[in-house]
Amino acid sequence: MHHITAGTTCQRLAKIFIRLGFPRTITVDNGRQFVSKEFDDYCRVRGIHLNTTTPYWPQENGEVERQNRSVLKRLKISHALARDWRKDLQEYILMYNTTPHSTTGKTPTQLFFGRTIRGKIPSLADVETAPPNTDFADRDRILKEKGKESEDRKRRAGVGDITVGSRVVLKNVLPGNKFSPVFDSKIYEVLEKSGARLKLQEVLTGKVMYKNITHAKKVYTASEEDSDTPSEPPLQIENMIQGRAKTSSSSDFSRLSDNLTTPTFHESDADVFDSSKSQELQDASVVTLRPHRPARRPVKYQDYVL
Repeated sequence: MHHITAGTTCQRLAKIFIRLGFPRTITVDNGRQFVSKEFDDYCRVRGIHLNTTTPYWPQENGEVERQNRSVLKRLKISHALARDWRKDLQEYILMYNTTPHSTTGKTPTQLFFGRTIRGKIPSLADVETAPPNTDFADRDRILKEKGKESEDRKRRAGVGDITVGSRVVLKNVLPGNKFSPVFDSKIYEVLEKSGARLKLQEVLTGKVMYKNITHAKKVYTASEEDSDTPSEPPLQIENMIQGRAKTSSSSDFSRLSDNLTTPTFHESDADVFDSSKSQELQDASVVTLRPHRPARRPVKYQDYVL
């Protein structure tokens, strides 16, 4: 297409719809020709629902992006060999439509038309008489689940803390310079959450927009920070020694025991500390959360009595 206006786009789609009929939905990006009123009216009259992807997140339309990568690779080969790229592109499309997919195990034409079209390479599928089954759908679901688990482990994905009603700030996807902050100072409120897609409303102006959850960062209030901080119960020194003795060597255990020795009291200190204060000090040493080195007077001060 030499011009990608809304009118030329509708004309090109009309040629496809004449052969294949009207689809139920169309997934488009946020190009000007797709968000125009003319294109929206064209699809609405024909009962086509438009699904728009999140801005600056092409992974949401990953199937198209992956196909574009294969097409671009074929065009580079044609350019390097100084061949007609239009003819090579047609041969590539025919080969792709007659080749079983690695995920489904079926050709695209068989899934779309219910039959596999013939290509240059002879195949036994032309004489196949077995009734159709849904094994490919189960295979596709299983492989997608495995791919999702692998990608979640790779990206260390977890349960997000952003819910409906949370206030977030957005990432600057187009920073002006190196000194620009990573996140914008404008605060937004989450109105809806559908998977990784967020419907946000700016708190000050009321502007509504859609963003991917990876571009948002939750803003915590003082009460939320206090509630999210876990309170650690006091640990007994004996339990601490026993727990570390299972994973530490004998030398580490002896060093930990020396550091956690309960301080002793001499008879000369009886005039200074009474029995109640001594008991309090012993109790305080039992609930110590972390080990500490015993405080000793330097050797140079031991030649006289204070």
